[in-house]
Amino acid sequence: VTSDREPIAITWEQPAAGAVLRAADFPTTLALHATAATGANRLEIAIADATGERLLTSVTAPSSGPIRILWPSPPPAGAVTLRARLLSGETLIAETEPLRLTVER
Repeated sequence: VTSDREPIAITWEQPAAGAVLRAADFPTTLALHATAATGANRLEIAIADATGERLLTSVTAPSSGPIRILWPSPPPAGAVTLRARLLSGETLIAETEPLRLTVER
């Protein structure tokens, strides 16, 4: 069976992979793009740093298009990894590649 339907995807647009963010850059905007995310009802963004992984935010997921989320305050200085997940209920539908950043004070 084949489908002309575009695959569900979510990708990072901002900040760029490997970016260095300074405390003065916060609040900053996280930008993503969702494609064909029909059925997804939640977008979660998780952050992992030296203290472990935790939920940064959870919002209603758009069906497609640009997503802008305000990241209000900096995490502790050092390496951080962000990951965004589209979910339908508790079922994972799509996930971004890890976005690795450095935060400086």
